[in-house]
Amino acid sequence: MRYYSLRVLLGILALSSGSCCQLSPMARDTPKRPEIRSTWRERHDFGITSFGPLILSKGESTDNGSLGVRVIDFIPRSCPSFLSHSPEQPKAVFQFYRPSDNHVLCEVTLSGPANSSIDREDMCGTKTGISVVGINGINAKDGWVSFDLRK
Repeated sequence: MRYYSLRVLLGILALSSGSCCQLSPMARDTPKRPEIRSTWRERHDFGITSFGPLILSKGESTDNGSLGVRVIDFIPRSCPSFLSHSPEQPKAVFQFYRPSDNHVLCEVTLSGPANSSIDREDMCGTKTGISVVGINGINAKDGWVSFDLRK
């Protein structure tokens, strides 16, 4: 009886695994790196000032003379539990710094693609002058992130 119950349970799990979190490679998880030049070009759209697009690999940094940003690490997507319907998005770890003395202003871990507010006190607050990081694409496997910064 116990053996039969175990077989039934395993059968149910096997049949329902289609709705469970899967970590198989998908095209959206490994986008192609954009073939554009990374730049701090300032734009004004709909009353919002933004800088970018910026494209950095792990360990790379860029600055505009008053603010710098560096990509410290990547966290690949993961399943919070076996029964989750979809995995968590991949994440990039950003470090914002002052270029004149390399003083680290704050460090944040952001998932993407998404727009993330970093001007909250539990993140960067007002230290950077940036309110949102807009991640356009992230490829944790190849180790790059495409993003823009918004005031």
